Amino acid sequence: IQDAQHGYDIHLTLDKTIQSFLDDAMNRVEKEYNPESMVAVIANPKTGEILAMSQRPTFDPENREGLANNTWLNEVVEGAIEPGSTVKTFTVAAAIDSGNWHPNAEYLSGQYVISGELIRDHNRHGWNEISYREGFLRSSNTMIVKQLEIMGSDVLLDYFNRFGFGQKTGINLPNEASGKILSEHLVEVITTGYGQGSTFTPIQLVQAMTAIANKGQMMQPYVIDKIVDPNTGEVVTDYEPVVKGTPISEDTAAKMMELLSQVV
Repeated sequence: IQDAQHGYDIHLTLDKTIQSFLDDAMNRVEKEYNPESMVAVIANPKTGEILAMSQRPTFDPENREGLANNTWLNEVVEGAIEPGSTVKTFTVAAAIDSGNWHPNAEYLSGQYVISGELIRDHNRHGWNEISYREGFLRSSNTMIVKQLEIMGSDVLLDYFNRFGFGQKTGINLPNEASGKILSEHLVEVITTGYGQGSTFTPIQLVQAMTAIANKGQMMQPYVIDKIVDPNTGEVVTDYEPVVKGTPISEDTAAKMMELLSQVV
């Protein structure tokens, strides 16, 4: 006969206060806009620590209320989606880092035909001739098409590989999805450049964004800080920040931070 042993204590990176604020914000948005689904993540870009993570719809684990309309999936890690214009951040970062970004040059916005496919801006008519910088601020799809003509699809795919898209981040949570970058046809690469067609996970986007917010160094996201044996106080596993790579330079990261601040 063996005496029962207490299980290990898991210490998370989550910040209770930040998590509470995030859940309150998610509840307000869900009530006001009634979206089909949404996810949100707050991370420390210098370490990769996940400070808060939330999704809607959700359920109450105490009474299982809401479970009938929900899945057990953690959509941040297990859900692969077409994330849309958030991906433009990384396309422009690739252009800057590869020396192909000319922010003050102008192009004709509105619509563009390439490989027989019509690419439109979200307002369909565009804004006449505008600079590439303004195109980014206005989230112009045609700007991405023109930028890829300058930069080349191979360069974009190389940088997206550096940013870890199409690959699992390795976060210490189960059943992580990898998403898929479509690249067989040119139009697939173009639509990937503005976040359509190819699939990404929210946690991949968070990991890639750490490179921009952390001077070019990309940090692996993690949610477990340490695992402790409560019987002895021994730290069984201690998780430390992991640098996944440096997909862009510090100078590129600074320029992207400036651009993103103008969007906000």
